[in-house]
Amino acid sequence: HVNHNEEAVVSTQSTGELPKVEESIQKQIAVWEKENERLFTVYGHKFTDLINNQKEELAQRKEQIKENKVRAKEEAMQKDLAFGSTPAKTPKRRIAGTTI
Repeated sequence: HVNHNEEAVVSTQSTGELPKVEESIQKQIAVWEKENERLFTVYGHKFTDLINNQKEELAQRKEQIKENKVRAKEEAMQKDLAFGSTPAKTPKRRIAGTTI
């Protein structure tokens, strides 16, 4: 069972620490490249290129998720309006047996 609050906290911490870790790795790679007089590659790709590509892919995925949420909300609104009902809202909690 995953606690979503804990997951959010870890995600926030990781997001804050990631640039620091990336900078540290970049510095270590620069030293390694200078000492070995060649590029440091991961699966044949320069590390910075690999990281930049992954950042770009992540940004695209986030944008796609955002667009999908907006589209789903608009479709739900159109469906509700087509049948003459009011737009969907979050249901209010009701106490059993009451009409309010």
